[in-house]
Amino acid sequence: MRILVSICFNHTLVYSRGEKESSSFLTGILGLPAASTFGDFLVVELEKRVSLDFPEVSEAAISYGPRPAIEIPGFHRGAAIPLFAAHGA
Repeated sequence: MRILVSICFNHTLVYSRGEKESSSFLTGILGLPAASTFGDFLVVELEKRVSLDFPEVSEAAISYGPRPAIEIPGFHRGAAIPLFAAHGA
């Protein structure tokens, strides 16, 4: 039996040096309403329920270099990642 799963993209984080200035710039050039506040984020609403979320981050937290590898206990580089789905369970 084959199970089809739909995937929906609804938001992404946009890290910047100044979330207020960056979100204002983006809404200005795209002709969108001003960003709204949701927790520690400035949220720019796009079409089809998609948003760009600008988190409040310090200058020290922004890195433009490669991200460190994520260590997963029991996982070895190059190993297949098993995907499990419980259907009707």
